[in-house]
Formats: sequence, structure tokens, C-alpha cells
Amino acid sequence: MNKYLLRKTGFSVFLILSAVISSSFIALQTKGDSENWLKGIWQGVGVQVDSPNQVHSWTMVFYANPEKDSYLIEYPSIPCKGTWKLVKMQKNKAEFIETVEEKDKCMDNGYVIVTYVNRKHISFSWFREKNSKVMAYCTLSKID
Repeated sequence: MNKYLLRKTGFSVFLILSAVISSSFIALQTKGDSENWLKGIWQGVGVQVDSPNQVHSWTMVFYANPEKDSYLIEYPSIPCKGTWKLVKMQKNKAEFIETVEEKDKCMDNGYVIVTYVNRKHISFSWFREKNSKVMAYCTLSKID
């Protein structure tokens, strides 16, 4: 067999294997990093508009640890706290159901959408039901 053909074939196989290994590594890295944008402690001031004459604001702190499937929420100025159960995770968006402990102070079972803005900011939108009108919103800043 021709040495040139063997060398050319060997180099082609090397290139194909390199491409497969690289794409597998990128896919694994992307999968592992898909929730990392959410990880950390986030805080901000939320706004709730009940009507044009009724606007409320409150502080909020969100603790996200995707590796442990732990999502805790606090509204210190109300005071109220609870947990978020992850429903759906996408590259730049996460959806949750909120369960609060102080049901007399906060509405329970809200639908929450968190959207990636940049490494230091995420946006929070709160809905009474999944496809309803947004009732509260906030831009959160990463503090840790």
C-alpha cells in the first residue's frame, strides 16, 4: 500500500477523532455550565403593581445552588421566605414554582421566571399562574 495514502488516511482519522472529542468536551462543558449563571447570592428591590395607585416595593434575596438543587428566597422587608422548585432550565432562563412559609404575608404557589442578563445581573418575574400577567418584577445583582 502507498505510504502517502496511509499517512493521509491516518491524518484524516486523527482530524475526525479530534473533532469528535472536542465537540463532546464542548457539549459536556455547556451542559455543566448551563446552570452556573444562576449560582450565587442575588439581591434587589422588587416592585409589585396592584393598580396605577397601588405600587409596592420590597427587598429580596435569592440563594441559588443548582448543584444541590437548592433555591431559597427571602423577602426581608415583608418578612417572608420560601423555596423555589425548579420546573425548567434553559441556557438563559429558569422557571420555578414558589412555595412560601408565611402564607398570610406572601402569595403562595407563584410562577417565577428568572432570566440571565449578564454575569452580575438576573431578572425576576412573578406570575400568579404560568401564562398570566406579570405581577411583580426585579433586577437582582450578584453579591456572592
